Amino acid sequence: MLCGSMFGLGVERGFLRRHRIFETSFPVHQPPCKYIGKAVGVYGHGGHTGKHRMLYRKEAAAAMGIDWMNRDEMCQAIPPAYTEFLGKQAMAYLGINVLA
Repeated sequence: MLCGSMFGLGVERGFLRRHRIFETSFPVHQPPCKYIGKAVGVYGHGGHTGKHRMLYRKEAAAAMGIDWMNRDEMCQAIPPAYTEFLGKQAMAYLGINVLA
């Protein structure tokens, strides 16, 4: 499971709580969650509700590191930081030199 807080994702008003579970055919080192402050999320149609505050498009783009999608697309997206992390783990497992 990966979470935005593992990669420092978020905006000024909170960390990105976006848990996603991945299955791999190689071992993955899972970094610790770093929950600091309030959680924010990218889901629904924007606005504020309950415990996890929803982000509007501009904030969602900043929090997820995605500036090429509209908000509805971001609701379904995997943050690029997750795929970069998993890609580096796969390359290390395969013995491919990974630059930091």
